[in-house]
Amino acid sequence: MPGHQVACYRLSAGGAAKVWDLPADRYHYPVHSAGNGSIVGLEECHVAFANGGRADTSGKRPYLVVVELATGKVVQEVCGGEGATVPVDWGAPTFVAADDLLVAMRDNWHCKTDFYTFRLAGARVTPFGGTFALPHWPTTSYEIPMVYPVVDGRLFIRGALGIYCYDLRQPGPVTP
Repeated sequence: MPGHQVACYRLSAGGAAKVWDLPADRYHYPVHSAGNGSIVGLEECHVAFANGGRADTSGKRPYLVVVELATGKVVQEVCGGEGATVPVDWGAPTFVAADDLLVAMRDNWHCKTDFYTFRLAGARVTPFGGTFALPHWPTTSYEIPMVYPVVDGRLFIRGALGIYCYDLRQPGPVTP
């Protein structure tokens, strides 16, 4: 999947001025033709983004990166690979951040959705609950990803046969 440079620009009436950018070989934003939302704002002036960059010398590749907006400083890398808490092959997911949860939904436009859950503590992201594939058929939106709401720790998904609610407030198996 192609990727693009991760950078921050300050916009003004006079144009755009680059504030910072990240090394493209290590960090880049995966782009899908659907243009889904693989970046999300967090508290304390930080953003998290899905990373399509290369692995480091130990073989670890950060699949989720948290960056301080003012400086571009990488403050956290959540890594996949050998021994990872969450095995991820998500391409360009759609993120939803609500309350103390970050939900990353992979491929939610081809009638097959799985998601990964994370706990948020300010700008800190911690994997929570592993990977979950929906046991029911979702409603597809094909080229325009659906964004499912998270309300009070519960994820609501519009499925082919109804609305499903998943309680993400407690660790353990995710059940409807």
